Formats: sequence, structure tokens, C-alpha cells
Amino acid sequence: MRDDLNKQLCERERRGSKNKFKSARRVKAFNTVGEEGELLSSHESMTERHNLGWGRKSFNENLNPLYGAVRKAVGRPWNKFYSELCQTFDMSSVINKHILQHLEWYVEKELYVGEDGFIWVRRQYSRGDVLLKDSGVEFYVDPRDGILRRNKWLDKNHVLKKQKAAERQKEILSKERFVEGGVLRKLEDEQWYFFTLLPIPEGRVVFTPPAGADRFNINAKYPNWAPKWKNWDQLSDHEKAQFGTSKIEGNTAYDVFTGATVMKDKGRLRENGKWWYSYNGTTYPRGMYHASKKSASHKQLRDAGIV
Repeated sequence: MRDDLNKQLCERERRGSKNKFKSARRVKAFNTVGEEGELLSSHESMTERHNLGWGRKSFNENLNPLYGAVRKAVGRPWNKFYSELCQTFDMSSVINKHILQHLEWYVEKELYVGEDGFIWVRRQYSRGDVLLKDSGVEFYVDPRDGILRRNKWLDKNHVLKKQKAAERQKEILSKERFVEGGVLRKLEDEQWYFFTLLPIPEGRVVFTPPAGADRFNINAKYPNWAPKWKNWDQLSDHEKAQFGTSKIEGNTAYDVFTGATVMKDKGRLRENGKWWYSYNGTTYPRGMYHASKKSASHKQLRDAGIV
């Protein structure tokens, strides 16, 4: 094992190190008076303007050397290998302790030999334990002799997954083929049809308050809860849908394949009045809807490789 393994793992720039935080540095002053006229603090933390979600700086370790060390240690006693790691790392360092915690990503130690004679992986947060050969574990400590080993079934499982993926893709191609301007689909009558695909139109759902009401108790449906009143402008879209009425501004489209009325609103798909936060890649490919339908021509079938 290399003596400089610790440096190999740690010597890498932090995520967000290239972010100059220009948007925060331009701010020269901040509010000292609140919305209701109260005085606020005239000082702020030096990091307050730099807490920009995923844009902030964070620790970034290079774990490839650790994975390589584990791979090379296959066939050795786990306790001896781990002891050498602890000698290389200064265990009084919080960063080093954090890096060694990543060993749990690579090496599974919670195993036991079942009554059937097979090795089982103990799962703490799943429905039940799983056989080692059916798990996705790559390296494990053999519970029989404490030797670090590689799961020989892993490559076989990868082959089986590839075969199943190829079978699923073959099944999809037997019923669906994308062509220029649309998609060919084989329906229940065993006939191929051509569907023209167009972008789902943009729209917006607008909520209007009921006449004569200006304050609303959002806890009204919970009798045992204390009342919590809000003005209409303070309500979320979900709460506005509860108290007000909705109408659609913009365009909608009728999908001839699904029979649903669809619309896009702020990146969400609205289908028959229900919201979906992601598009179904098969039903609405690439955010498109089926605008028209007709029988597929022989040229389209030939170009798609069907005939």
C-alpha cells in the first residue's frame, strides 16, 4: 500500500471552487428594516450571501485510489488490510475518518452463512436479507474466514441484466418505432399506425378567489387543529385550488393516442386535470403529444425496418 494514499484521496479542488460568487459580491448593502417596520440586524455572516444551494463550495475527495486499494487487497485478510489503512491515515483527523467511512460503499461486512449453506447479506433498511449472488455487492468480507473477496456472481448478474435489457428493447421495437415527424405504433389490432408528434403547448392554470372572501383558514379540514388564517396572496397553489376556482390560460391539446387533454405549465405536465412532474418517455416522448393518427404507409414501414 502506498504511503501517500492519504494525499491521493484528498488532493483535489473543492466542488464550487470555480464559482466566483459574482451575484453575491455585487450586493453592497442589505435591508435593516423589516416588512412591519421592525429593526433588523445591521451585520450579517460572511458566508450568508455565499449559501447558494448547489453552487456553494463543498468537500470533494478523490476516491478512485481507495477503490483501487480495495481491489488489490482481494484475497487478503480484511483485518490486516484495514490495519494498514489506519496506519497510513491519521485517525485523529475528521477528514480521514470521513474518507474511511466510504469503505462501506465498496466493502460489505454484514454477511452471514444461512442454514442453507449460502452466504446472505443482512439488510437493515429493506424488507429482508438477500443472497450474496442476487445482490449488487462487489466486494465483501467472507464471514467464514474473514478474507476480502470479490463477488463472483456480479459479472453473471451484469450479463443477465444486459440480456433482459436487450429483450425489453426488442419488445419495445416490436410495438414502437420513431420515424421522421412522428412515431409508428403497433396497436391491439396488430396494425401499424403513424402518429404525428408535436410539442405539448404551454399554458397556465390561474386560480381566482371566491366572491366576498378575503381570509381563509387553511386548517379548516382539521377540526382539532388551531385555526391558521391567510390572505389570498399568501396561499400556495395547492391551497388556492382548495378554496378558489381554476381556469386555464393558454393552449391545450388533445392526444389521439391516450385520449387525454394535455398542457405544459412551468415544466409540469397536466393531463386531464392532473399534474405530473415528469413526462412519461413512452407515452409523451420528448415532451411531444400525438396530434394525428393514420395507417402507416409501406414506405414508412420499410424505412423503419419493419418490412
